[in-house]
Amino acid sequence: MPILFVANDPEAKHGIAPRLITPTRRRSSRRADFDLGTMPRVKRYPPDSDEFLAWQCREGLLRALSTWESIAGPLSAWQGRSRSRLRVRVNAGADRNAYYARGELGFHSDTNADGRLRRFAASVDVVAHEAGHAFLDAIRPDLFDTPYLETNAFHEAFGDCIAILTSLADAGVRRTLLERDPLLSRANFVETLMESLANATRDVSRDDNAAVPRRGKNRYRWTLPTALPDDGGPGALINEDHSFGQVFVGCFYDMLRNVFRAARRRNAAALARAAKVAGTLLVRAAAKAPITPRFFQAIGAAMSLEDAALHGGAHHEAIRLAFRAHGVLLGPVAEVAPRATLRGGVPKRVRGRAPVIAKATIEDLRSRMHIPAQAPMRVRSYELGGRRVAEASHLRPVALRGLSRRLANVVALGPEPALIGAARNSAAVLGALPDARTTRDEVRSFVAGLVRRGAIAFDASQASRAKRARSAVRSQGTVTHVVVERRGAKVLERLRFSCGCRAR
Repeated sequence: MPILFVANDPEAKHGIAPRLITPTRRRSSRRADFDLGTMPRVKRYPPDSDEFLAWQCREGLLRALSTWESIAGPLSAWQGRSRSRLRVRVNAGADRNAYYARGELGFHSDTNADGRLRRFAASVDVVAHEAGHAFLDAIRPDLFDTPYLETNAFHEAFGDCIAILTSLADAGVRRTLLERDPLLSRANFVETLMESLANATRDVSRDDNAAVPRRGKNRYRWTLPTALPDDGGPGALINEDHSFGQVFVGCFYDMLRNVFRAARRRNAAALARAAKVAGTLLVRAAAKAPITPRFFQAIGAAMSLEDAALHGGAHHEAIRLAFRAHGVLLGPVAEVAPRATLRGGVPKRVRGRAPVIAKATIEDLRSRMHIPAQAPMRVRSYELGGRRVAEASHLRPVALRGLSRRLANVVALGPEPALIGAARNSAAVLGALPDARTTRDEVRSFVAGLVRRGAIAFDASQASRAKRARSAVRSQGTVTHVVVERRGAKVLERLRFSCGCRAR
């Protein structure tokens, strides 16, 4: 028995028509899955029905998951490793919002002044984007709670990239897209994202920054986040996660287009191959790139290094030119070169465990990075471009005094990683060491933006209400962060990623 399915956002301009499909098969119990509760029986339901919404949301989520596994391999568990099923709230209540919180996805609905009902679980763009947060959290949980604008913007951009890749995984979408735009040179229904959420915002305030859809084909150029305005008109680049993330989405979409245009035959099969190349490099880079305030550049460099390992550098120019078009410079050849020797020998590899870094090496790093002797350092190891590297990372507490009277005794923890490799028989720093002043400036700039947008629950009662609330949007902003007690200190932590639209 078929179901009715819309393969993109229901309000996409010139989008693909609804069609009847056979629902995606139930997943193996050994794989990660979504929990949508009891599903209605399989049949064709009217588009305005609850039953249609349930099947539309399920299909969008499973297609996003299938797309993910085609580029990243089987997913056995969500963040936390023991969590095999991710709860999905298809009807999360009235709001202009959708969100990812660890353990849960939520999709709201909105009715405008004219009585038009929008149900955001009906948008494949929206559900794939939120699933993208969950995918990234499964492979890089340390990216969930970093107080740098670029890492948070990358999390949002990653969701947008997954939405684009999910659309392109549909053969009918690819054929329709190429019939209308053979070179992907114009605006189209695939690279234009989450039209229904943007339109819901526009109905409330045409001047809101989020009153136009986000785009993959864009002309945004990177600039220092601290130099950007706090707000702006529709589509303006501002110091906010979703907005600034469009710089990276532009890099990714241009890279995908560059790979596709280099194909001998520019057909639907070539577009599928280009999407797989771009998606695979994105995922591998996202899993490995060290967390820095300049995270877009770190991801771009990691993509080039992974391309060298996987494809012999065949797509290096496609990557470099795409990032350069958006002001992110990667250089002619991406590499992680030794910068300075460190005391101690080369880090030792131990199968199934973090690498063993000599005590003298750690002490040398602490001295160079001005880290207290008792402060913990997290160590991990991975292959970057076919080369084994170790990473030692420290969380620097940054005082938030002066940003709000309610943050006077609160800190945020800024990651500072150092890559460690070998120079002959000695340990060596690979690339540049973090700068504590940059960490402080970037963290305080990011948190200042949260304060201005009303995104922080400051005390225990507010935090409890925010965690219980299924609606993340309030009149003064979107609650995404909470102040919590950790070992006697007050620390700012992320609660959820939310796409809630806020009218100014």
